[in-house]
Amino acid sequence: GAVVTGVCTATSFVGSGANLTGIASPILQAKYIERTAARAVAHSGNSWAEAVESQFRVSITPSAVGNTIVCHLFLGYTAGNGTIGSMIPIYHDGSTAYSMVGGAGSSAYTAPGSVLASFGGLNEDLRNNSGNTQWFNAQKLGRYITTNTNAATIRLYSRNQAGSFTIGDNSQACSMLVLEYQGDIDITT
Repeated sequence: GAVVTGVCTATSFVGSGANLTGIASPILQAKYIERTAARAVAHSGNSWAEAVESQFRVSITPSAVGNTIVCHLFLGYTAGNGTIGSMIPIYHDGSTAYSMVGGAGSSAYTAPGSVLASFGGLNEDLRNNSGNTQWFNAQKLGRYITTNTNAATIRLYSRNQAGSFTIGDNSQACSMLVLEYQGDIDITT
C-alpha cells in the first residue's frame, strides 16, 4: 500500500472502490420535488396498495449496478375516522416493484411485486379512531440496492382500509428527495 501525506490528485481511478475506507460514499445524483398544491387523494376505503402516481414520483436512472438509492419523504396528511393504513416508498424498475423499507418483514430491503396488492403487505403505521378527521405528519426513509442500470421510478404507495385519506394541501408542504450513492451503503447504523 501507499501512504500519501497531503493531497493526492489522480486523473482516473480503476476499481469499484468497494474496499475503500475512511471516505464518504459520493452522491452521484439527486432528485427533489416539493408539493404544495391541492390535496392528493391517497385512498378512500380500499385495502390494497396503490401508487399516488401524479403527485409523488421521481424518475431516476442508476449509474451502476449495486448503487444505493435512498428516498426521504416528508408528508403532511389527513385521515378520517376509522382510517387504518400505511405509506411507503417503492422502487419500480419497469418490470418489478420493490419496497424500499423492507416490506413483508424482509431484512434484505426488497419485496416481491405481489406485496403491493396484499392487504397485509404494508405494515400498518396509521390508525385514527378518534371520531373526527385529524392531521398527521410523517417522515419516511427507505433504500434500495439497484440490480441494474435501467430507468426507475420511486413512487409513494399508500394502503388504506377505511375512512378518508388525503396527502397535503396548499398549506402543508410535502416533499420527496431521492439520492443515489456509489456502492452499497447502510443507512440503518
